[in-house]
Amino acid sequence: MNPTNRVLFVDDESRVLDGLRRMLYPHRNAWHMAFANSGAEALELLARERFDVIVSDVRMPGMSGVELLNIVQQRYPHMTRLVLSGQADRDELLAGIAPIHQFVQKPCSPEALRSTIERTFQLHRLVCSEPMRAAAARINSLPVLPDSYHRLVVSLDNPEADIDRIADIIMHDLSMTAKVLQLVNSAFFGAPRRIATIREAVGMLGINLIRSLALSAKLFETLAVATKAPGIADAQRALDRGLAAGKCAKTVAARLGATPFQSDQAHLAGSLSLVGTLIVAPASLCDDSADGHDAAGDYAQVGAYLLGLWGFDDEIVEAVAFHRQPSASQVERALILAAVHLAHCQTESLNESVRPDAAFLARFGIELKSNAWSRADGLAAGEPHHEPYSVC
Repeated sequence: MNPTNRVLFVDDESRVLDGLRRMLYPHRNAWHMAFANSGAEALELLARERFDVIVSDVRMPGMSGVELLNIVQQRYPHMTRLVLSGQADRDELLAGIAPIHQFVQKPCSPEALRSTIERTFQLHRLVCSEPMRAAAARINSLPVLPDSYHRLVVSLDNPEADIDRIADIIMHDLSMTAKVLQLVNSAFFGAPRRIATIREAVGMLGINLIRSLALSAKLFETLAVATKAPGIADAQRALDRGLAAGKCAKTVAARLGATPFQSDQAHLAGSLSLVGTLIVAPASLCDDSADGHDAAGDYAQVGAYLLGLWGFDDEIVEAVAFHRQPSASQVERALILAAVHLAHCQTESLNESVRPDAAFLARFGIELKSNAWSRADGLAAGEPHHEPYSVC
């Protein structure tokens, strides 16, 4: 076999590289693997060969892992950038967090490492266009609305700032929401379980760390400095639509019998469902193109790809990618996807940009009517409304 998936491992300790060789030997027919013992050697390999994923240690002499990943991001933006480290100082790593997609904590099991890397290749199949994948992979953080950033900075400067106020500001900006949840759910912070709400994320990280990330680490870029960002009006529209979809999706999920955690995930997936329009998104991408090609569907998948690179749960990625056409997901039953799809059918109903996928919804016993939806088993139902498919 000649594997098409290519992974480069970088660590200055030979014994670590030898351990990785042994640990990943069973996957030699699935991946082409190369090993470098310094940042300089890694760059030499990258200049000669194409790789899809780089897995680097942080602390290395001469060129740190963060410095290496910064260079990789600029020269090879299509690559997924992972950190495999167990010794990184928190302040050191947070100061250079921008180019890192995900953290993998040492020591880790072969299965955990394999699963993390294999998931990136599955994401490649989600977005077939390499230019679109590169556009997403190049992103450190999504552009933040200037007003949102200003309110956050002012609140963080207030000695009496409280977690509820900070959380409220962050959760009303989908860009800040995505980045904070990426961090808090990474292996670096070691959360005991997946966190789906900003209130819980801010409580875990603490105001001091949020302040450091927002100011010192420059975790959030405003539209004024972000490259290839949409205009403020377009970003505000995406934000408003996302927030409406998230709120509605939480209501729908509860009606479908979701657990509280699933309802929070539906809320998050709905809120983030339009992040793709913030990567390279003129206003026209919010509507179907004239030739019948679903441009908005493309950007849904690009947004899902970015969230997948950042380590968001598969259920979130799936719901963002296929909220317009859930039958294309190839998943038999996906409650969160169904909730986000129904939410968009409602919140986008005035311009009919998302049409109900009756075949997919029927898997949940959902029957669509002219002005409502209902569960065939009678467990939940939408109330009649003057707009089609009222669910919220």
